[in-house]
Amino acid sequence: MPSCRELEGTTEVSTEKFLDIMPSCRELEGTTEVSAEKFLDLFLDAYKETVNEVVNLQTSVWNCIPSYIHFEDSKAEGICDYIKSNIPTFERRRATAEANNISTKFVSTATTTTTTNESSIELLEDGFQFDNEDDIDRYFSQLAKSCSQVIVDDTDDSEIDRFETECFDFLHSLTYDPRCTTRFDSRTQCSNVESTTTALIRTPREIIEEHFLSTDASLNIIIQGAGPVGLMLANALTMLQQRHTHQHEQENKIPPIRVLLLDTRADAPGRKSPYTRNWQANLDLRHFNHGITDPRLAKVFASLTEFNPEFNLEDNDIDETPGFTLPTNIIETLLLLSNRDNDGIKFLFGINPLDLVDDLRDIPNLVLVDATGHRIEPLKRGAACDDDNHDDDHNEVVSSKISTNNDDHSVIYNFRPPAHEPFPWERDAWETNNSNITDFYELGTFGFDFTEDYEFLEEHGHGLHIARSNDILYPIDKETGAPISVSWLDIHGASKFKRELRIDEDDNLFSYLYPDNGDFCEYCLPRVRDNLANRRKELYYCEEFCRTGYFSSSMSLIREDVRSLIYEGRFNKTFAYYSDEGWFPTLGWSFNPSKILKSLTQEILRDHGYSDNPAGMPVRDFYPALQHTIDTDNKLQKAIPEKDLKIVEVLRRISVSDTGGENWPTITLSTQQPFIYTEGIKKKKKLNECVSDNSCNLGDYLDGSQMIRIGDSFTTGDGLKGSGLYNHATMVGIFMDVILNKLKKLASKENTAPSNIAQE
Repeated sequence: MPSCRELEGTTEVSTEKFLDIMPSCRELEGTTEVSAEKFLDLFLDAYKETVNEVVNLQTSVWNCIPSYIHFEDSKAEGICDYIKSNIPTFERRRATAEANNISTKFVSTATTTTTTNESSIELLEDGFQFDNEDDIDRYFSQLAKSCSQVIVDDTDDSEIDRFETECFDFLHSLTYDPRCTTRFDSRTQCSNVESTTTALIRTPREIIEEHFLSTDASLNIIIQGAGPVGLMLANALTMLQQRHTHQHEQENKIPPIRVLLLDTRADAPGRKSPYTRNWQANLDLRHFNHGITDPRLAKVFASLTEFNPEFNLEDNDIDETPGFTLPTNIIETLLLLSNRDNDGIKFLFGINPLDLVDDLRDIPNLVLVDATGHRIEPLKRGAACDDDNHDDDHNEVVSSKISTNNDDHSVIYNFRPPAHEPFPWERDAWETNNSNITDFYELGTFGFDFTEDYEFLEEHGHGLHIARSNDILYPIDKETGAPISVSWLDIHGASKFKRELRIDEDDNLFSYLYPDNGDFCEYCLPRVRDNLANRRKELYYCEEFCRTGYFSSSMSLIREDVRSLIYEGRFNKTFAYYSDEGWFPTLGWSFNPSKILKSLTQEILRDHGYSDNPAGMPVRDFYPALQHTIDTDNKLQKAIPEKDLKIVEVLRRISVSDTGGENWPTITLSTQQPFIYTEGIKKKKKLNECVSDNSCNLGDYLDGSQMIRIGDSFTTGDGLKGSGLYNHATMVGIFMDVILNKLKKLASKENTAPSNIAQE
């Protein structure tokens, strides 16, 4: 993507490229019509409007939760503990080693002061690549070109091998091989020369002053957390200017948006830990269409699908959902590279954000974003973490409307979220014929409508009960009022069983009724087994709420020519499909265990050193440990539910099958604590209170700046397995659309007003 950097030094730029670059360069110099202060207000208003719409959409999906095995969880393990995510990873390792009297040689002897230069980094991994920032555009060009090559029936074997090398192997290399552009932060200038990349040549204070304090005409944003949601938000925000200018060249220009991304997951000051979550992730190309993010990302993501890399969905006749699949860490790395190649985005890795408070105090027009996955403060569902440990007054509320009074606690029984109506900005877009607005509400669970189901469901014992404590909503157990949680035992890289290995030998519909928890699913079970033709209404509702597919495959999202070669075993070095060599899982299982099996799994993962390993424990090692624990505990054998025993049987079959290897499949355990905030802007805490329990964040120290929530810091996605990132990405897109629509309306007002914004 062209940048102002291309105009500097000896780089030759064509006239066409010069004309393409100059508008964005002028904007970066602050020549705007909308003041930064006014744009800041518009930005926060757009965020509040996005939150208001998403709350009802999110809670609507919670109607599925009673069908899953869930358990009371008023104080889940760790949620009220000392918050450590502000402390860089390498510092935590050092503290742990010192506490255990372990002698550890650390990668760096640098200090974390913000006022002096860091010392040089002493040790680098073998094969460290000293690449250049200017290489990033070549990386994207190579991927888009190589991965788009069509493989026909008579394609030579050498061409297929070259496809794998230039597409899949290169994707793997960018993510797993250490290189300057993916490991160092903005304190290091990557320039292909080893001597200039082994030292942090600038301090955090210098980065902040250079990036923010040079102008008061920009909107300045600090994003804490460089995971997929934080990276995507940064990318989308910095694309807003080009996106708005492209659509409305003669209307109000918006000020530059400058972003600083902070991440504590680091091996040393200034040096990031690699992304390791290699789970299959499914997103939609519409998350990246219309220039929402760097167009180079859309080309790469589309290249392995049935869609043309130069896709434009309005002109595409394919009826299928334009989804794509890649491992999560691949998506994160590509977003990181795109952001690194963006002059409006800087990074600081391996530094405690609270150490930057003094450096950030004087930054004007500053917004803070919590994209840490709710890791910098306790999750207070109810009063479990409150110091006074007061009881909730669970007063029944007749209305389903959520109260905006955030000073009390209340319960809503048989909560009925309303049907989705077109977003206000959608209606405005239709009226103004604004084609730049994307129909994000059609994506994923945001399109669910349960309003016609409520009467029937309630009649048969299915009800969603939620509580509100201050500004947080969460589902509860009706009888006890305690918050409930749902656990997922995920098996990554496993294949589907052949027919003779299926768990249930009944009809296909019954084989998918798992889990089938709650009164309503108990009502459904015999009716589904009978499959009575005269019970079509019952069958419809039973399928809708109790037919849960526990096997998932992303193979259909990969274009046909590549998919056929995967089936033939040509890409075994890449895909974990009947192969133990690959790094790209496309198949898996997601089971919903009881609290008993959840606890057993936690113990085994912890005892074998996998409790904090996002890649998971090989099933081949996990199953024997699990079966041994069950076989040697008579009480456990009597207590473990039948459904859990079916999961154990699945694990046995996987462990002895030809797909059970040293690396794949792997098993991970997650516990979702469904929640959503009714107000996304964080309330500031009193310093004397939050210092005592280590829950202070940047927003508490910076009086003039608001901190907003995004991703898992705002809500648990859709509350169901596997779709959190999908819906978080959708919320980012909605947020950008609201901003653009407000800018459009602002321009319309200014065109009819006698004065101009620039004169205010």
